[in-house]
Amino acid sequence: MNKIVLLTQEIDIESIRQVIRVLLYCTYIFMHLYVHKIKLVMFKDPLYNKDMILCVNAWGGSFRSSLLIIDIIDYIITRLCTNINTVNLGVAASSGSFVVAAGKKNSRLSLPHARFLLRQPKRDNEGQADEIVSETNEMIRLRYKIRHRYSKFTEQSLVSITIDLNRNEFMNTKSAVKYGLIDDIG
Repeated sequence: MNKIVLLTQEIDIESIRQVIRVLLYCTYIFMHLYVHKIKLVMFKDPLYNKDMILCVNAWGGSFRSSLLIIDIIDYIITRLCTNINTVNLGVAASSGSFVVAAGKKNSRLSLPHARFLLRQPKRDNEGQADEIVSETNEMIRLRYKIRHRYSKFTEQSLVSITIDLNRNEFMNTKSAVKYGLIDDIG
């Protein structure tokens, strides 16, 4: 019995709130049942596992919001001992590819005709000079975090990640496996 969570819209704070709410609720339910040692049939079933599947079909969105969900994914995997498998259902662009790559190693999948797009975060700076400087500094910090996380997820060098994020890098599923964004094509 897997728990499936869908992220099928632009990644923004509201869509991420919904996904996080479902991920944490499913994790809580499993942990609550496990801690109280309720003997349910599903725990005896060898087909039962406590994995969750996060299905992504997103044309990008906010990298700040995607960092939030990646922190939650890391927390659930490392602290609550529940795997989160990620699946690209069609398009994982920009922050969508970032979320797919964040899944548990060897559990990141893609449908055969799905597409990936690597791109750095972008921001249109408007406002007074001090606000533009502040936004620019925040964007530099955000790009640094994203490059390092991509490097960790894909095992690509920081130099390679930096080059690939400086332009739109489109990939099919075979290229995404080779690059390290996903582990298998389903």
